[in-house]
Amino acid sequence: MIVGLVNILGFQWLRSSLIRFYNEKEDNPHLIDTILKSHLIMFLLLIPILTIVGFILNLNNINPNYLIIIYIMIIVLSLYELGIIYYRAKLQPQIIMKNNVFKTLLFVIISTLLLYFGFGTWALLIGNVLSVVVGITLYLKGLNFKKIKFKIESKTLKKMIVYGLPITLSFALSIALENVDKIMISVILGVEENGNYAVSSDLVKHSLNMVLTSFALAGFPLVLKKINEKGKNKGKEEFKKYGELFFLIGLPSTLGLIAVGPNLVNIIIGEEYTISNHLLTLIIISTFINGIKSQYFDLGLQISAKTKYFFYPALIAIIVNVILNYYFLKTYGIEGAAFSTVIAFLLALIISGIYSKKNYKVKLSYITLVKIVATTTIMYLVIDQINYDIEIVNLILKISIGIFVYVLFTIIFNTLKIRTNILKKIRGKK
Repeated sequence: MIVGLVNILGFQWLRSSLIRFYNEKEDNPHLIDTILKSHLIMFLLLIPILTIVGFILNLNNINPNYLIIIYIMIIVLSLYELGIIYYRAKLQPQIIMKNNVFKTLLFVIISTLLLYFGFGTWALLIGNVLSVVVGITLYLKGLNFKKIKFKIESKTLKKMIVYGLPITLSFALSIALENVDKIMISVILGVEENGNYAVSSDLVKHSLNMVLTSFALAGFPLVLKKINEKGKNKGKEEFKKYGELFFLIGLPSTLGLIAVGPNLVNIIIGEEYTISNHLLTLIIISTFINGIKSQYFDLGLQISAKTKYFFYPALIAIIVNVILNYYFLKTYGIEGAAFSTVIAFLLALIISGIYSKKNYKVKLSYITLVKIVATTTIMYLVIDQINYDIEIVNLILKISIGIFVYVLFTIIFNTLKIRTNILKKIRGKK
């Protein structure tokens, strides 16, 4: 948790600036140099800062080896994530995918071996660091070090700070917002209730976030490239396509997860940490609401470089969430946490949407959105009727039939002209 938070506070502004300004290298010729040297300076600044904080919080009483591993993990994780952003900006996702798969396999192998030889918790920490170091090495192979001067250009640095700092603060608040419900459940209802809530909720949240975030990781650089190559108007057309595709993928993923969520939780986690279907549904809805804000409206603010508006929705949402949790948890139990999160995320979505529309107005096709809603509803009604006795078979049937029904009616309704494009390709081959 410490490593993740420091990584965001210390380096997120650099990563956000890289993805935003990479396709404008002509206007920022020393962008890469400034980012790399700023990274190095941040490393040097963080060591004494973390040491002082450690003493203030009496962390000096813990094993000093843990402080050392924290420093090392901050360094390697920030560099690895910078590599991911660099290849995202270059539109080379295949390199990221191969590297992530290799890193994950390496982590499993190293950690398992060290666990076998009795390293305990250190097996996971060492496995994590070594696998990330190998991942960094693979990313570095694509860099031309002869062109890197490690020079900081003040104009570029100022531009990066103005753009990236609000995003960093917003990210930090978002991390707090995602965890404040768990903290307050532990304080008000007890750690056991937090366990019941956190295990199941994290599974469905991460499952849906993986879909939404992966789409944004692939689509956003394409929008930025289009703006740089074709201008703002073409960029808005590309962002419109991005938005409609986002809902084409995101909405059925959300309702589909609501339909299969209980089966998924029972199979992966078991009955020990299961929560009510009603609570599970609220968690999935809140995740989708936050996904719309983060992966659609916030991107409009990034394109328009109005990142100062990132901070306000996140701050208001966390204040509202804390206040509502205080009252709802005592009245409704752990379901109160989900109610609070839905309201807080919805409020943040509305505020972010207002800012985004004001600074980067892009109109999505209402007809397309209606078709997506109709198709998703049909899919949900169909898979909701499936109820096979064997849990794993039930899950597979729901997913398979759900995908088939959704694709079929997307073609029938010709959403985003998918049927038209398919027919054109068939005729072209003939």
